[in-house]
Amino acid sequence: MATAMVIGMGGVGSVIGLKLHGYDCFERILLADIDPAFAEKLRERIKDSRFEVHQVDALQTQKLIDLLKDSKVTVTLNACTWQTNHSVLEACAQAGSHYIDMAADIYSLPGVKRPGKNSFEAEIERFNHAFLEKGLAGILRMGADPGAVNVFARWAMDRLDTATSIRVLDADNGEVKGYRFAVLFSPETLFEELGAVPYYVNNGKVTAGKPLETEVDWVRFPDPIGLMKTYAVAHEEGVSLGT
Repeated sequence: MATAMVIGMGGVGSVIGLKLHGYDCFERILLADIDPAFAEKLRERIKDSRFEVHQVDALQTQKLIDLLKDSKVTVTLNACTWQTNHSVLEACAQAGSHYIDMAADIYSLPGVKRPGKNSFEAEIERFNHAFLEKGLAGILRMGADPGAVNVFARWAMDRLDTATSIRVLDADNGEVKGYRFAVLFSPETLFEELGAVPYYVNNGKVTAGKPLETEVDWVRFPDPIGLMKTYAVAHEEGVSLGT
């Protein structure tokens, strides 16, 4: 039987860990984080738990390699922020673990250098050969968006006679009781996306917009979301779906 590891035990990582526990194919499920408090709570919640909790810093690559090898991890799901992707990819490549992450760094035009650039193109360029050589799967940007929406779009395009555009519409009016402002994923990532240049494909070319000013529209979403103002934001699928 296989062993899975979820690294990054915030809200999203905790949900993923709980879902994985429902699959009998995993003999053990490692819950790893630099702060294992949420992982411990999840393990305590589950009767007959197959969870193992480990404290590890995702940016300390060698320690991560040691953990993956010692625990014989079959597949690793990286639920940390994008800054850890290269470290976890390197650890998986050296330890022989399949890899899944949910997002990458914000897109940059070819030739544009930024400190810590970690886009999905950079991940493919750096790690594709190593993963192919060892027969490992590396599935990038497999969250909700990017990820699920890319699969939905591919499924639809394969069944339509023609299509002139693909639009990914995402809105949220969720509330967290007791908080005037709360987000459902990393707050740092949210503010980074809102302030970054949105890139998207228009007429076959990658086009740059202005933060909170491009593609502004009012869209009526299904209840309970309702009417919401939308605008282009910096997300990988804006480019990956059109290239």
